[in-house]
Amino acid sequence: MKFLRAPRGAVLFLFLFALALRFIGLTWGLPNAERWYSYHPDERDIANAVFQLDFLAGQWNPHFYNYPSLFLYLTYIVHGAMAMLGFTHAPPETWSVLREIIWSGRLVSAFLGAATAPLTFLIAREWFRVESKSETERTGKKTDGAAFAGLLMALLPGHIQHSHFASVDVTATFFVALSLLFATRALRDKSETKWRAKQLLLSALFAGFAAATKYNAVIVLVAPLLASWLCAKSTPEKERTFLRSAIPIFGVALFGFIAGCPGALRSPSEFWGNGRNTGFAYELLVHPKQGHGEIFLETGHFGWWHHLGFNLPFVMTTPLLLLSLCGLAIIVVQMSRTKNFVFLPAIAFTILFFVSLGFSQVRFMRYVFPLLPVLCPCAVWVLCSKIKRPFEPKKIAPDVATTFFLLFFLARVTMNSFDRFTQIDPRDQAAQWMRTATASQSKPVSIGLANNPWFWTPPFTKENAPPGTSPQKVAEILVSNANYSLKVIGFDAQKLAEIKPQFFVMSEFEWQDKVRLNNAPFLQFMESLNRSYKLQEVFGRENGFWKSTGKAKFPSIVPHDYLYANPQMRIYTRRPNAP
Repeated sequence: MKFLRAPRGAVLFLFLFALALRFIGLTWGLPNAERWYSYHPDERDIANAVFQLDFLAGQWNPHFYNYPSLFLYLTYIVHGAMAMLGFTHAPPETWSVLREIIWSGRLVSAFLGAATAPLTFLIAREWFRVESKSETERTGKKTDGAAFAGLLMALLPGHIQHSHFASVDVTATFFVALSLLFATRALRDKSETKWRAKQLLLSALFAGFAAATKYNAVIVLVAPLLASWLCAKSTPEKERTFLRSAIPIFGVALFGFIAGCPGALRSPSEFWGNGRNTGFAYELLVHPKQGHGEIFLETGHFGWWHHLGFNLPFVMTTPLLLLSLCGLAIIVVQMSRTKNFVFLPAIAFTILFFVSLGFSQVRFMRYVFPLLPVLCPCAVWVLCSKIKRPFEPKKIAPDVATTFFLLFFLARVTMNSFDRFTQIDPRDQAAQWMRTATASQSKPVSIGLANNPWFWTPPFTKENAPPGTSPQKVAEILVSNANYSLKVIGFDAQKLAEIKPQFFVMSEFEWQDKVRLNNAPFLQFMESLNRSYKLQEVFGRENGFWKSTGKAKFPSIVPHDYLYANPQMRIYTRRPNAP
């Protein structure tokens, strides 16, 4: 198709295709009249921060700096635009306001997540532009191979999943990809000095925007700096030339960061935070050392293997990850032999960013997203390395077979990823089952919970109690549903025996790490629970990535943030003859 062979046509197709995948089920888990909170734990903080903003009144301070402000500003702008166009209204309930703000943030994630696919295509196109020698080879590899890299980016299961959330990681990845693209463009052969300077400054600006979306994305600044050094190498006074270029690059990047997060200058003490649970200091200096409760215990002193062997396979699928690593190795070897360093800014960022992730004790799956716009072209580099022009069936057949297999595999896993956004959430299924099972009861039914109600709990109450909720407020929430008597038991066998609730409900978020860590009190609790209670219903994930498990067995371990849209819920009923 001529349309797809043209760069603009490929960009438009990749964007629309990726956007369609990210729009499916975008209203998943939004607050409603029965549940005044989102099923994603970070969206509430994002919405509360956006609610503080009022640009027309000069209020630019979100009073929240665990994340930088640029994503909050984008969400605010989209929410305001939707209000002007009549897509929102002045709602009478607080939950309605939160719903509309979160929905606006999800639109930002969906659009910029989709836009990352054509950016990946353009990055790969720059690579193939230099590698291809003849015009016919350039036409084939540059367009076809690069388009395939963009298609892979559009289909990545983990990226699709998190493009449904009003959170910062997908947007930060978009700005990282922009910065890498312009840094790579600056290394084109026979480029004019002014043109190169423009590309480098644009790369620096988007590096600043990336840092203003997520603090550690500032590492992408290495790309324009390295590109500047490579450009300066061919000049007589390379050190002086590099310094003349590096100073504006730092200045423009700083401008981009301050423009996206002005609180760093206007409210420095609030930006810095208390160092315990708020602000820049906590997120960048305290949280990475502190860890995140039980979630990442016993995942290694350094996190490199956890990201490489556990998180990235869920984001990309294992075959595509292995192909990407092979491509990365091939490119590094080719650079050392040919001294063609057009790949170096992107590859250097990828390696440096990955190394930095290993030093943190917090290892969420979403943290690897900035690596994806480079890993996808690396995978394609392997697939296209043997394609010849003109068409030679014997030589091209293995690549076509590999490509077909990868697309089939990715499509299967991708369908598995966003399919959950179109079905009833397991928490809602559990709440509906409980309403039906207890409809005939004349007095409140006692339900035991492992923890205070939060995003992981079936909506037995309209409000939830995230960490930091006062004990008085927790007590009010627990008694707010007249049909249920909610008891927080924890995984305490003695409390279970004393309280003897009619039902016990627990979420995969609560047990997954205890199972992984082989937690002795939890195992003791489960023995007691199974003696006195029967596993009545299981909703949600009953399988690992591919393997099916029995109803009574716990499913295989998956990344914590992979579970956001599909945690398994278990309902136990007390046996009639239980002591």
